Amino acid sequence: MPFVINTHLLGIKKETTPYTKESLVASDFNIRFYDVEFNTDVSNHAVKSLLGNMMTIPDVKGKASGTCTFSFDLTPKAIGSEDTPPVWSKILTSCGANETIYAGVGVGYTQGINSLCSPVTIEYRDLTCDNNTQKIQSISGATGNIVITLDENNGRLKGVCTFVGALEDESEATGVSIITGITTTDSEAPESFSAYSMTFGGDSRVVDGFEFDFGNTNNLIADNENASGHRGSFIGDQEPKVTTAPLMQTNSEEANLKIFESYKKGLTGALAIAHTSSTTLSPVTFTFPVAQVETANNGDRENLRTREVVFKVLDADTLDAWEILQGAKV
Repeated sequence: MPFVINTHLLGIKKETTPYTKESLVASDFNIRFYDVEFNTDVSNHAVKSLLGNMMTIPDVKGKASGTCTFSFDLTPKAIGSEDTPPVWSKILTSCGANETIYAGVGVGYTQGINSLCSPVTIEYRDLTCDNNTQKIQSISGATGNIVITLDENNGRLKGVCTFVGALEDESEATGVSIITGITTTDSEAPESFSAYSMTFGGDSRVVDGFEFDFGNTNNLIADNENASGHRGSFIGDQEPKVTTAPLMQTNSEEANLKIFESYKKGLTGALAIAHTSSTTLSPVTFTFPVAQVETANNGDRENLRTREVVFKVLDADTLDAWEILQGAKV
């Protein structure tokens, strides 16, 4: 029975005991993913035989890992109350974010050292055309990196993720229907992120989209006691950056901190992106207390001059280096 590509499923579950594979249930398939790919990497040890025929003998298989890439929408609409974590919270925490609940008003995610080893188990399922068989590939102990991108053409705020973990044995389930944890509220169309503001150094910037890259380096953990040769992965380094292209401004329009001056002299300033809409239960905001212009090249947006800027997100002393906030703080 053939497997149909457009009926595949992806589920993610936070591991209760880090680096211990979880069994996924319907409620773990609760995010609408797209642009999904699941790739494997099994090391080979190949040698030539000495039989006078130039042929090789069977390879010895070594360590096995898997990489899963996917995208999803970070809808600004909270599920439930303002302090209810969004369904995508498990993705942010497994990408190195700390979660803080602000009772009654919001949920915050910040850069955190204590979330470098918060792995998940990921299952990728292909379904046969009669929906009677599911082929299951999975990785465990998986951590990832996320690039949050605002598509300037349609206001879609999405996360583009890459996760790496220990490759598990392939399995198959028969006689089961499509499993899904999508609720009626979850399935609502994501609200456009088109109404938002951006400031740098206290000056308003006119932009048309942005990209926030967590900048994680995910390293595999070798483990001889694991059948795959890996325990999973962890976040070994972080270099967060924000990329955008504001319109070039006059000196009076950027009176507090000029982008080119920050670039040439190494000056720093606070960077903030705030979504505002009367129809959202919980607006989403991004704050970076200390940012520095790494590059500032001239650009073109429909015959208007822009600055193509990459901001380095820097240490903020007693403040969090960055925060994603749903709703508000106490």
